[in-house]
Amino acid sequence: MFFIHIPKNAGTTVCRVIGQIWHHKPWLPIHKKAFTVIRNPIDFYISLYNFFTIKFDTISNQMKFIAKNLDIDEFVNIVIDSKRLSDYCDKHKIQLASYDAPFLKEKEDIGFYTYYLKYFCNPMKEEKTKDVLEYMNKNLIIVKFENLKEGLKSKAGIDIGNLVINKTIKKSPHVSQITKDLISRYERYAFEAYYV
Repeated sequence: MFFIHIPKNAGTTVCRVIGQIWHHKPWLPIHKKAFTVIRNPIDFYISLYNFFTIKFDTISNQMKFIAKNLDIDEFVNIVIDSKRLSDYCDKHKIQLASYDAPFLKEKEDIGFYTYYLKYFCNPMKEEKTKDVLEYMNKNLIIVKFENLKEGLKSKAGIDIGNLVINKTIKKSPHVSQITKDLISRYERYAFEAYYV
């Protein structure tokens, strides 16, 4: 079985648990049994923002420069939209990581989280998000972050024992209702597929 690691979706925790026994892939191999962890898109953006602000000095990802001087609402407003993110990166001479950069050319009106689902779980390289989500639902074991321990055991057969999973967000910034609404609009496919 393969584990498909979508960034900021408990990947480090899962990798620590499964160790070398499992195959860890950053994308979905064709015709292989695999599982992935998804999370509520609002929590994804909080986690992404915290990662870049709290671990600023220890990571190389250039997105940290976007988060550095912005509050969470400003950060989400920029990174959720491919055109705004592209303009911001051009203006501030920020070069995105190889797996983030294709988002700048995304043709569909989707957010950064839904782009990650398309990028990492799309071996057929489908263009339409709905096709990717349909493929994921048919070919992947989907475990929700919010029920990680139980989901891994019941859906993927992985018992993580007494491992404590930190579901609290260390530095939980206040996300405005306007930003939550923006996330709901851009991440509508993920919400519809997994959080209705």
